[in-house]
Amino acid sequence: MGNQELRYLRAFSSLYIILFVLLFMGLIVPVSGLPVEVWNRTYDGEGMQDEGFDVIAPPDGGYVITGGVTTMTGGEDLVLIKTDSIGNETWQKRYGGFGHDWGMKVLSTGPGYALIGSTQSFQPDSNTDAWLIMTDESGNELGNQTYGGIGWEEAFSGYTVPEGGFIITGYSSSFSDDHVAYLWLVRTDDGGNELWNRTISTLYTSV
Repeated sequence: MGNQELRYLRAFSSLYIILFVLLFMGLIVPVSGLPVEVWNRTYDGEGMQDEGFDVIAPPDGGYVITGGVTTMTGGEDLVLIKTDSIGNETWQKRYGGFGHDWGMKVLSTGPGYALIGSTQSFQPDSNTDAWLIMTDESGNELGNQTYGGIGWEEAFSGYTVPEGGFIITGYSSSFSDDHVAYLWLVRTDDGGNELWNRTISTLYTSV
């Protein structure tokens, strides 16, 4: 499966997640078993392909969306968008460099947000690393950490841990002898500093 197919798969999966969240919150009302649209909004980037992958309803109201927006230079920035209760944009922040960077998960941390995604902007060989960005309540960056090795890594999801820090999941090809991409877990402290990481092989042997 190529990069473009993976991007489409991520987009469709995230669309279903967003529809489920809106249905659960009562913003989409099912009629005769089908959802009825209450409203929709689009948010423009600079390029031709902008994507939203996760949305939450933070304690202060409205919605917070993360994803990726293409740039005029052909790259992609991780984006964080805050809206009011009916989807009107309140503010927008972008993070990244000259490569492709995108967010897959947004978490409310109380005083701000944690964004989990992937970045291609900080590796000299243009491979991707998993990426964690911490912001204040206005989306201003407080710090960021990348995770990975010489291979490819992508992060798809994660959560805050009750005792502090984050757990991030995705895949990594940097820590296997055969350079196969394995399921991957990364545990961090509150500042995003890595405490440990594990790869999990899904290969099995029949008995």
